[in-house]
Amino acid sequence: MTAPTTATPITLAELVASAALLTRTDRKYLLPTAQLAVVAHADPDLRVLTIDGATAHAYRSTYLDTADLTAYRLAALGRPDRFKVRRRTYVGPDLTYLEVKTAAARGATVKDRLELAVATPEEARRFAAATVRMRTGHEIAPSRPSSRSPTTAPPSTCPPAAAASRSIPRSPGATPRPDAP
Repeated sequence: MTAPTTATPITLAELVASAALLTRTDRKYLLPTAQLAVVAHADPDLRVLTIDGATAHAYRSTYLDTADLTAYRLAALGRPDRFKVRRRTYVGPDLTYLEVKTAAARGATVKDRLELAVATPEEARRFAAATVRMRTGHEIAPSRPSSRSPTTAPPSTCPPAAAASRSIPRSPGATPRPDAP
């Protein structure tokens, strides 16, 4: 699928090379493709990922969580030290990564990832646990697929005011990030 665009194309290889740190601030736009020129004009750095001429790409994600749903609970409570662990397969180029996403200062997102084609299952488990510990201070056990995705997870059972003031304790001896509460 290809959408008409006036934005400058970027290949997957260029994107990977330029995004080595995988730290970003997302801007998402929902508008008719005929109006993409307005966004491209407003932001000259806008690039559109283009693979074999296509600008729309399919992927599959499996979200992982701890047995006690720590990642889900931290997100539901809006904690700044939240994290997301997922297995993401990009269908076109058939690449699969284990990704750990965390929040950084000023609304930026940090994504660390490991290409699963070159990692053992044990390396993947160690990668997820070490990355979550380093970025958030939380200790996690080996992950398992979650039966709940962020869009289908049940709502919090506590009222919003209580959720905002409720805290989730860190593991004993965990070192928080400098920007974490």
